[in-house]
Amino acid sequence: MRNWARNLFASFLTLAARIALYRHQPVLIVVVGPVGKTTIKDAIFAALAPLGAVRKSEKSHNTPLSVPLAILGLPVPNAFWGWGVAAVGAWWRALTDRSFPRWLVLELGTDRPGDMEHFCCWLSPHIVVGSWFPEVPPHVEFFPEAESVYAEDWRILNALPANGTVVVNADDDFSLAYVQRVLKNKSPVLAYGYTHNADVRLRRYSLLTTRRQGIVIPRGIRVTITNRLNRERIVLHRFGVVGATHAYPWAAAAAVRLALGFPLAGLDAAARVEPPTPGRLRSLEGKGGMVLIDDTYNASPDATAAALETLRELPQQQKVAVLGDMLELGAHTQREHEKAGAHAAHIANCVITVG
Repeated sequence: MRNWARNLFASFLTLAARIALYRHQPVLIVVVGPVGKTTIKDAIFAALAPLGAVRKSEKSHNTPLSVPLAILGLPVPNAFWGWGVAAVGAWWRALTDRSFPRWLVLELGTDRPGDMEHFCCWLSPHIVVGSWFPEVPPHVEFFPEAESVYAEDWRILNALPANGTVVVNADDDFSLAYVQRVLKNKSPVLAYGYTHNADVRLRRYSLLTTRRQGIVIPRGIRVTITNRLNRERIVLHRFGVVGATHAYPWAAAAAVRLALGFPLAGLDAAARVEPPTPGRLRSLEGKGGMVLIDDTYNASPDATAAALETLRELPQQQKVAVLGDMLELGAHTQREHEKAGAHAAHIANCVITVG
């Protein structure tokens, strides 16, 4: 789709979405950050689903074209002609729908400077959730420096009302300090993570395994989540995934529940049944005790390092790392690929690179 057509459709769909938001006044929860947005969004959706009507953006649809469709509960078309149908459906729903979800959970993406400003012009989120902000983030190629990527994502704070809440990763020192500096105590901040001063603290992470014909097979993770404010504590189980980073989305979801006035109770039941997000450290069992860790959605330096550390954690003796390109890193490209290769060489028996 040409740029002028894309912008025209985006404006047309945005207006319809704004009408729907004005008519129904849902609680708007948005997720921002260079990495990890989709898994956090999916976890928040699963955490709220037992409590009332909730809608989320599907897959990683987080652009000016797809976010309005997500608000209206419409799929993103696969073909050009489908956009005309989507436009008609968007306006029909905006003007005629009588029922609407209580909560909307959306992820907002930024690839270039100024992208978040588009969302700030028409979205007023009640809760802003930040994912992980790595030292070398994706898309840094298109920004003057890494800090500019962080600032672009956090620009959504300009649209946060005074009674809004920010949920931020406490293990991400830059984001926590940045948010506190920008907000100046004007809005409450809930921090989640493994660090001891997190409001929603993760502890006692462990890998869940089972034994088949004498072979140890990973089956999921277990982690304790504690609300530091009232000492409420749950033990959460997540199946079909591996890695300590998979606890972060559920800690963020726990913080959202607390911001909305709900306890942690019931979160474990939601985590147990929610299907794993495709391509994000999914554990797939193969033949003869072979285990495939599918982390193929995307690659960035921090995500690759986390995947390799997860590989180190697994009980299998023979370990193979298959690594692809990490794109849009600009001047950091060669150094970060060399670091990833050296990291893999210390963990895997065999390293295969593609790209």
